Amino acid sequence: MKLFVLLVVLFLFILWKKNQRRQSLFKDAFFSQNPFDPPGQGPQSPNDPTVMELLPCAICGVHAAKNALKKNGRGEYVCPKHGA
Repeated sequence: MKLFVLLVVLFLFILWKKNQRRQSLFKDAFFSQNPFDPPGQGPQSPNDPTVMELLPCAICGVHAAKNALKKNGRGEYVCPKHGA
């Protein structure tokens, strides 16, 4: 009888540890990234070349990617509609 109780306690302990590890893995995977990011991608660093910088147009204020904007004579970024 003592052996049976010991085996049941050992079995319950193993189940508890497995469940605890599964919960921590789920918590790490779920809360480590922004919910609006596509699945499988972590946070991106600002030095990542795929991250585009958004700047406002100096005239209308519409934000666009820096590579889509043009510099006017005063060194301000303007959208193609207002570009020279």
